[in-house]
Amino acid sequence: LKGLKANYFLDGRRKWLDEFDVNKKNFNYWYNRAFTSANTDEEKNILSAMAADFAVYQQYHDRIIELVGQKRNREAVKLLLNDSNKYYASIYAGCEKLIQKNEELINDVKKNMAAYLSKIRILGFISIVCFIFLGITLVLLVTRSIVAPIREIEKASSEYAIAPENKGEVEKLKKRFDLMIETINSNQIQLVQSERKAAIGELAAGISHEL
Repeated sequence: LKGLKANYFLDGRRKWLDEFDVNKKNFNYWYNRAFTSANTDEEKNILSAMAADFAVYQQYHDRIIELVGQKRNREAVKLLLNDSNKYYASIYAGCEKLIQKNEELINDVKKNMAAYLSKIRILGFISIVCFIFLGITLVLLVTRSIVAPIREIEKASSEYAIAPENKGEVEKLKKRFDLMIETINSNQIQLVQSERKAAIGELAAGISHEL
């Protein structure tokens, strides 16, 4: 912006003022986007100060162009160097300050993100350890629920195991029991045979009677 006015002083061509107006529109467009996307009050305060400085700078610009049009170039140059440039420098400093502030915010976001990722990693590690511990605990509980009854059965079996000195008596009892079963089976066979013989006798008697 400042250079365009200097060029206008040199040759008085209108195109420098037209380019100034284009750059002013670009500045206003950039300013509105920056103010809309500002995230902190400090950024908005910087932008508000820049807007106030730019308004005064615009007033000096209009006055300088007016003086040049009146052929009062010396007054115009004096106003440009002493007053207008001061607000231009303030606007430039505001841009630098805003850039620095944005860089600080970006660095803070990076630090916060790194801290957040670190917490996520720690929580993930803790979760994995907890799942492993829970899995081991469940395996132990299931194993105990299966093994405990088996051990109880083994214990009960050992309590009721036959002592060596009693094996002879148990063997005698077993033989006596087997003899009893054999006698019952023999009696059942004899009883069946007797019933068959009786039935055959009755059948033969009936047939003889009929003859």
